[in-house]
Amino acid sequence: DLPKLERLVVTKSWWDTVDILDRVVGSLVANHPELEEVLLKWSLSDNIWLRRVAIDHQLLRKKKTNVQLMEKILLN
Repeated sequence: DLPKLERLVVTKSWWDTVDILDRVVGSLVANHPELEEVLLKWSLSDNIWLRRVAIDHQLLRKKKTNVQLMEKILLN
């Protein structure tokens, strides 16, 4: 679930861990669009790793990228 993933991002903060977790978060949010609000919250966090996941979670989505969500995250 997303709270557990958030704890991992915050406590196991390093490129190799976070760059794998953003894929897991991306799949979770793709299947549960109601979680997009959490990613918007993360994009405002003081924690650089949460902001990184918020930005990168759609990295592999290509044509399925939610452009509106990405725009909101980037503008935060």
